[in-house]
Amino acid sequence: MEILKKPIWRVPLVLGVTGIGLRFLTYILAFISVQIQRASGPDPATGAYYITGGYVTEIMAVIGFLAFWGMGWKFVRGLSRKDIFLSATIMVAWHTALLAAEQLRQAAGGYSMLVYRLWTTVEATGWVDQIMIRVFDQVSIPVMIPGLLAPYLYLLLAGTAHQTPASSGEAL
Repeated sequence: MEILKKPIWRVPLVLGVTGIGLRFLTYILAFISVQIQRASGPDPATGAYYITGGYVTEIMAVIGFLAFWGMGWKFVRGLSRKDIFLSATIMVAWHTALLAAEQLRQAAGGYSMLVYRLWTTVEATGWVDQIMIRVFDQVSIPVMIPGLLAPYLYLLLAGTAHQTPASSGEAL
């Protein structure tokens, strides 16, 4: 368990746990949305039920943004830039591997449920993807690249814990 306390694993752990929490919250919000739509009854003209995603995607993008920065503020802030960069690089490599596995599986004519389940670990950066999809009105690999690099945003939270009084301009 000592390995989990090392700063290099901080970003993957924070984003993985946050992503799992966000996935569960997505399921709950989607369930509530469907129940509300079912309770409103069928369309009077056609007699059919229309079930949509509604605003769940937008709500989850906002919650994901807040969770990403909140968890980063709580658990990543104060690490050195080097530690954050190395830790974020692990997450970027993992996210890239998942995206590659997903694309290869889709090119083969299917979709892997294992990849879908593992995708939960990068769910905390999904808010970046949602912004890019809304801006460019499409889903493509180039639109997903900023989401791959989102863990590097934690560099903005890098601490100055390793500064000495002389390097910060204070008198000795």
